[in-house]
Amino acid sequence: MLIRYYLSIVACVFLCCVGFICKVSASQISERDRGQELYLGKETLVGKIDGHTGALPAQLGKCVSCHTFVRQKVIQEEQAPFLNRISLLNPHARRGGPVSSYNKENFCNTVRTGIDPQYVTLRRAMPRYEISEVQCGALWTYLTDK
Repeated sequence: MLIRYYLSIVACVFLCCVGFICKVSASQISERDRGQELYLGKETLVGKIDGHTGALPAQLGKCVSCHTFVRQKVIQEEQAPFLNRISLLNPHARRGGPVSSYNKENFCNTVRTGIDPQYVTLRRAMPRYEISEVQCGALWTYLTDK
């Protein structure tokens, strides 16, 4: 009887430790890795096309669907530029507007509103996303790190 009691205590302690380790490792995903998951659509973002009330289907709201190096051969860069450190941080004219560059704050505002740092409206095809500060910070970290 005593052995069964000790075994049940050991089992409980073991299960608690495993649960704690799993919880800690799940919460320790790096900001960059979370940004990559957002970019690739592994973590879903709600996006809407300007003028529409309904949200896009998840598979159409992935950043990588349009903003990828491979797609640049198919579409013009100004329609959906490849997003990386150079394209975001280096000042240059976008969509016929004045020279501008992005920082985390104005990038996140642009992703939400569709209006860039120089108050030039993005093309209608670019979804406006419901993205939290934490999510947008992670996406910014990923994009400016690649």
